[in-house]
Amino acid sequence: MAVDGRSLGRGSRKQRGRQRQGRLRPDRAKRLATIPAWSSGTVHEADFWSRYGAYLQRAEATEADEREKAMPSREATVWANNLRGRREDLLAQGRDLPDDQLKAMEEIPGWSWNPFHDGHTAKVRVMQQFITATGRTVSSVKQREEWSGHPIGIWVNSWRTRRDTLSDSQEADLEALAGWAWNPRGDQWEEMFRQLTGFGTDHGHIRPSLTLGSEQENALARWKRNQKNRLQGRDDARARALRTLLARYGEQLPEPKRRSCH
Repeated sequence: MAVDGRSLGRGSRKQRGRQRQGRLRPDRAKRLATIPAWSSGTVHEADFWSRYGAYLQRAEATEADEREKAMPSREATVWANNLRGRREDLLAQGRDLPDDQLKAMEEIPGWSWNPFHDGHTAKVRVMQQFITATGRTVSSVKQREEWSGHPIGIWVNSWRTRRDTLSDSQEADLEALAGWAWNPRGDQWEEMFRQLTGFGTDHGHIRPSLTLGSEQENALARWKRNQKNRLQGRDDARARALRTLLARYGEQLPEPKRRSCH
């Protein structure tokens, strides 16, 4: 912006430089100090301190209306994201924000420079506590299940559907959880197929009983019956695998119909 042909931005940078170097006349320093957003630092520093107090007040407020009065939620989000982005750019250049700003942000309740990563870590910690306390695995968690006030079912589904947004370390954290699977249905099919294969090896046939034996054997029998009905006439990888296993023990799975060449 220019006034009377002079650049305000250039003039402000010049005055800030003189003030930091101790070369600004006292009377001018006093006049500049009357400007609410004035800072002897850079424009970024001036913006930081002009909004920091409001952001801190919002973070410390206990009531929703108090938070909005201190700083509207959208404004707070934009300010925080801009600050995080600026620090990320500086770190990429081998620099950082001024120490006083870093220290000031440490005083903000709940502040995080990387909220998505920190939130992920906290949720994984809750899942580890869930596994330890209940003796269950992640694979047993239902879609809308909650535990100790945490929507763990929603977390698990979100992690699976948003896998492409996770870092390698975040994926590793999840895969270390007992019973974790990125594709539980696919993994369940593979597990049941392995059980049926093992049953054949142990018994010399793959005809587990629907009514006798253990519940595990009954479940395996139901799975085999359902898969034979579902996969008959198909030619995908699962159908071919089951067809090959059945043929090994003298059973058949109808082949897919061949199209006529006419």
